[in-house]
Amino acid sequence: MATNAEAQGGVAVLERPVAVERDDSPSGREPIERDGGRGFASLVRTILGRDAVRVPLTVFLLSRAYIFLLGAIAMQIDKTLPPVAALGYYMPQMPGLAHYLLQPWRNWDGHWFALIAQMGYFERPTTAFFPLYPILLAGLSWFLDGRIELAGVLISNAALLGALFLLYQLVQLDFPRAVARRALLYLAIFPTAYYLGAVYSESLFLLVSVGALYAARRDQWWIAGALGFLAALTRSQGILLLLPLLILFVRQQGWRPTGWRANPISMALVPAGLMVYMAYLRRLYNDPLVMLSAQKGWDRYSANPLETLRAGVESVNGCAVRDWPNAGVDFCWAQRIIQNPGVGTVRDFDWRWALSESNVIELVATLFLVALAVVAARRLPLAYSAYLAAGIILPLWSPSAVHPLMSMHRFALTLFPVFIVLALLGARRTTHGAIVAVSAILLAFLTIQFASWLWVA
Repeated sequence: MATNAEAQGGVAVLERPVAVERDDSPSGREPIERDGGRGFASLVRTILGRDAVRVPLTVFLLSRAYIFLLGAIAMQIDKTLPPVAALGYYMPQMPGLAHYLLQPWRNWDGHWFALIAQMGYFERPTTAFFPLYPILLAGLSWFLDGRIELAGVLISNAALLGALFLLYQLVQLDFPRAVARRALLYLAIFPTAYYLGAVYSESLFLLVSVGALYAARRDQWWIAGALGFLAALTRSQGILLLLPLLILFVRQQGWRPTGWRANPISMALVPAGLMVYMAYLRRLYNDPLVMLSAQKGWDRYSANPLETLRAGVESVNGCAVRDWPNAGVDFCWAQRIIQNPGVGTVRDFDWRWALSESNVIELVATLFLVALAVVAARRLPLAYSAYLAAGIILPLWSPSAVHPLMSMHRFALTLFPVFIVLALLGARRTTHGAIVAVSAILLAFLTIQFASWLWVA
């Protein structure tokens, strides 16, 4: 297992007193006390009493209860935009309890994933969505008698719970337990955290990417490679795991092959995942890179990151939908919130619609991520800070003509170093309280936006 001392070799990490380090040493290794055969219930109580189980499970249950409640409230709102079709297919309304518990989480990309799970890659635009999540979705929905929305919500939430368990252990390899706890909390209530339980691939990617790096830190390189293979089949940024894995390999094994205890071929499994998908697309469409051209369906084009940032700044519009035909919006959202600050304005549907199309949320989120990446370069192990920087830069190479910084605040969910940095910055009680309050409020607002078919990410 990698130790704190190994992680420090030439890499800037936090210094902390020995007493604190001992008190906050990694949990999850406490022995399970045997109770003389008192039964299964006693064993369950013992397991749930372990910090490594109790903390992630508590964070998961409380955050999911909050988000599911927000989704149910959103479905009570009468005024929403009509659902957006995917390749001409529309989703029917769900009746009964499913209308409140499942329907809010299938919007936007969730519709695309459901179509692929049911019909395969039947049109070129579907190839923009990588295959592992739709495969799991199709498999579980078969067992659930075709209940695709239920299957997606179960997969995403199960993956999130697993990711929380692994992330809690991973963070404690370098930092005190208190930092790990805050990192989990900040991830679970991040303003776009509802995607982690929706019919989206974010939580699955988080599970396999965190698992890959945790296995690498424990010197289990074939497991790390296998999970990296799955990550590359889940999202396009899965290939970025090569960067932190290479850094960790060199830090652990050194530069000389004669001293390597692990086989570097294991890391080749990461690009192998992408190659498998490309081989499938070549067979299907005679074009292994068709998933790149499919991005044009979202008006994406190639640009360098600085041009993308400039376009993001220039696209901010204080009167975003005022001139849309038949939009019914005859005011500027920025002017109205200045003139009438308060809950009434924020609850107004037309105001929320205008804000969602203004690009201001994407710009703020991107600048926030860049600032955290700068802090990460000073306070996180090199493997993590490099992974964060690459994860920010990659989407900046392909902006959208509609929203130049499209989905940046959703992409942040899979970049776990973001939440370690926030956890380090939240050491003071006042800062911690501010992060929790702001995140919870924005999470409520954006969840209702998403469930109302207003653009979020």
